[in-house]
Amino acid sequence: MALWSVALPVFAERGAAVFGSWQNEIFAQRAKQQLDDQLGLQTRLLPVAIQGIRYFRVISPVRSEADIQRLLTEAEPLGYSGWFLRETLLATLPPSVQAPDAQVRTPAVSRVPPRVAPGGNPTAAVGQPAGGPSSALTASTSSVETDPAAAEPASVHATDTPSTGRAMYAVIDDGRVNVPFSDGVTIVIDGDVTEAEWLKHPGIDEMVVTEPDTAGVPDYGTVSRFIYTDDGLYVSAVMTQPRDTIVDRLSARDQSLNRDSFMITLDPSGEGLYGYWFEISAGGTVLDGKVVPERAFSEQWDGPWLGAASITEEGWSAEFYLPWSMMAMPQSEARKMGFWLRRKVAHLDETYSWPHLPFRAPRFMTALKPMSLPGVEPKQNIAFFPYLSATADEIRAEQDYEAGVDFSYRPSSNLQITGTLNPDFGAVESDDVVVNLTAFETFFPEKRLFFLEGNEVFETSPRSDLNRFNSRPLGTGPRATPSTYENEPTTLVNTRRIGGAATGVDIPQGVTVDPVELSKPTDLLGAVKVVGQTGKLRYGVLSAFEDDVELRGTNDLTGAEVRVKAPGRDFGVVRAVYEDVGEGRRSIGYLGTLVTLPQDDAMVHGVDTHLLSADGKWRYDGQYIYSKVDGVDGHGYFADINYVPNRNWFFRGALDWLDDEVDVSDLGFIRRNDIVTGRLGAIRRQVRGMKRFREMRNSLFLSMQTNNEGFANRAAFYSNQTLGFRNRSEVKWTLNFFPEQWDDRQSRGNGWYKTEDRWFTQIAYGSDTARPFSWSGTLTAEQEQLGGWTYGSDLGFTYTPSGRFTLDFDMRYKKRDGWLIYRSGRDFATYETTDIQPTLSTDFFFNARHQLRFTMQWAGIKARDQDYLSVPLSEGPLIQREDQPLDGSEDFTISRLTAQLRYRWEIGPLSDLFVVYTRGSNLPNQAIETGFDDLLIDALSEPIVDVFVVKLRYRFGL
Repeated sequence: MALWSVALPVFAERGAAVFGSWQNEIFAQRAKQQLDDQLGLQTRLLPVAIQGIRYFRVISPVRSEADIQRLLTEAEPLGYSGWFLRETLLATLPPSVQAPDAQVRTPAVSRVPPRVAPGGNPTAAVGQPAGGPSSALTASTSSVETDPAAAEPASVHATDTPSTGRAMYAVIDDGRVNVPFSDGVTIVIDGDVTEAEWLKHPGIDEMVVTEPDTAGVPDYGTVSRFIYTDDGLYVSAVMTQPRDTIVDRLSARDQSLNRDSFMITLDPSGEGLYGYWFEISAGGTVLDGKVVPERAFSEQWDGPWLGAASITEEGWSAEFYLPWSMMAMPQSEARKMGFWLRRKVAHLDETYSWPHLPFRAPRFMTALKPMSLPGVEPKQNIAFFPYLSATADEIRAEQDYEAGVDFSYRPSSNLQITGTLNPDFGAVESDDVVVNLTAFETFFPEKRLFFLEGNEVFETSPRSDLNRFNSRPLGTGPRATPSTYENEPTTLVNTRRIGGAATGVDIPQGVTVDPVELSKPTDLLGAVKVVGQTGKLRYGVLSAFEDDVELRGTNDLTGAEVRVKAPGRDFGVVRAVYEDVGEGRRSIGYLGTLVTLPQDDAMVHGVDTHLLSADGKWRYDGQYIYSKVDGVDGHGYFADINYVPNRNWFFRGALDWLDDEVDVSDLGFIRRNDIVTGRLGAIRRQVRGMKRFREMRNSLFLSMQTNNEGFANRAAFYSNQTLGFRNRSEVKWTLNFFPEQWDDRQSRGNGWYKTEDRWFTQIAYGSDTARPFSWSGTLTAEQEQLGGWTYGSDLGFTYTPSGRFTLDFDMRYKKRDGWLIYRSGRDFATYETTDIQPTLSTDFFFNARHQLRFTMQWAGIKARDQDYLSVPLSEGPLIQREDQPLDGSEDFTISRLTAQLRYRWEIGPLSDLFVVYTRGSNLPNQAIETGFDDLLIDALSEPIVDVFVVKLRYRFGL
């Protein structure tokens, strides 16, 4: 059924045919083009305003009423059933409204436009709404236009007040949204968008389908509104959608799930320098974080803002209040900000956005939609975050009580000072169970709020973003299978080093310190951080101070307890970056770090440069590194070049050179030094023009890495083919090849050895995560370094019978043949191994602010020795050891477990109560005949970590 169907008698009067009325000019333009092409007309767009809301009518040239009725009859099979507009009424319209094909973009109130075919042309349902009005806010939708001849416009242009010069109506003028100002907002942030302040302002519905990037018309309408005050920005969204299709799952803050949500990204700099993103799910879960150029999203920031959602009869709605005091802003007389609105519709696995910036678009920060907010000047802000915690350690039979405070002070709009005294980084979150028997360190992400706040200024390269290789946005699509590749950053500032395990501790001979004691965190006395901006220069300073280290050891002869002491470390970081944003982006930055150690200081300097072409297709990021540790100088350089010719193709090139002396490990993180690396890759993504598939992704990467002596040590060919089906499930096939190369790290400095060619292949399947039950699985075959074959499988499911309860389970199984493991000195051994690693997590929410979560991870490995090998004295393959041990003498087992039960009450923004019980174990080597069930039972019953923590943190802000 079309928008209008009016039968009029035939008179000898002249007029025009009105084929339909749209609130979105883009949709009206598409209808106009279809009518012109298929009926041979020269229609035009006629903007009109009804009750303050702008509509775009597609009308024909003026003709007799008989001709108009004939045109309406011809248009009906195309999906248009319009009406006759008499010439006498048409002539009464003001000239500014009569202008043909007007290009003025104005706000549109809620509509439910039809889907557009992949080719971009409207289907026969053009102009046909897919549902009724969305709420009380839609009282001015097309259903109000009861008089087809209604033409008297009500102005929707901005009206300036003499006192403030601030726009009183939200309009789009020359591509910029003029946000209305209010000095007396009484909006309650509860998700119910019915207050008078919302109703008196026109809404905006300009979204198109962004993921998959069809650029089509969304199935459902999304009406957004903005209001700003001296204190903050109010944002609302009213979203039409059948209620039984809404996926309103709850989760912990900042946890991405495939669910219905609405997000705004805001760039308060107005120049694409940095941004904040804020998201609310249909169930009321809030997510937030920061984004740095060009599209590096991070959830490692929490802000004191308010957000809520509400389910309505026609869909759902959301409200935000974003205080200016939590955002960094440069000085500006005419405040301009950039923004991006994003809506996720889970049951379709589609994302709508405005402006249209798909995940693979070459530009993001520099392509945000501008908004005008004259007069925004944040006030000074100060906040305190005192905490109290009580810890009961059952292993040590000790109780510990701690108190401390974090504080944040913003004396001006572009300067923020944060600090912490006696910070408590207690175990309210546990790290994943990791079995790492290699010579390379495992990276653990930062989880402590103090170090996350304002940390983006210390990020010098996209390589510090762990999500940079994702092929699609987080929280979307089919169920993911566990990755076989651990993404690792390259960064000069890894704040997990601060307050981490002590380094440089001299353990006396004859004293043994348990590994658990060696790995425990070091107490921090305090830390301070200053970040700010002046003009095009951003800067940051970070200092942190550890208490002296005291470890418990045991005298090997007497068994008496011994205390091993060492001075604590001090950390310092200085950062400055100059950014010029115009047609493209150019920036240069410096970062320096200093760590005081018992034996010597460790110093690192880095200079980073970044270029983005005016069209966003070319991007360069590079960094030079200089280190001086223990009096030894080291140098390094890396660069990334990306080319994005269009939204279907993405090309990446990289070059790395690090000498064998460069060392950033005291405060930064790199996988290894002594490398020369070149990488080339291409990703192709197709979402349009396919009948059987919803999406197709193909990737190919080539990598060649040598040490500085020219020996290849990490050469590889990577390929991946992904097919997305119409039922929103997905199949992936991966094929990798690793030619023979040299391993110069696993022997821990005792020589090199040569490995054989290796293949890796995997097929993976994931079903639609929007359904109550989804599952994923893999089948894997791979060769070990010396040629043996390993077979494995991953199987997991997610069960969500309601938005308040979720059960996740994953099981990894591997049967390895020829697993090569370092033993000691120059000795290695190969193993036949069975590896089982289950992961279980459950979440129950009393409501969006009260969460009960249980997690458990276990890794059980049984390894039977096969061959006993040794590194040769000259370069070559591993050889048999001269002294062969008895069979079975080097068998081993591993049983590691972490379990945690946690209750969290989110009292308010950045205010939480945690009640946490954590239990962990790492069993010593058991007899190889021990069954996996016994290994698991012993891990549960013989903990090395048994801790109960209660922690209250509350924010007081002025």
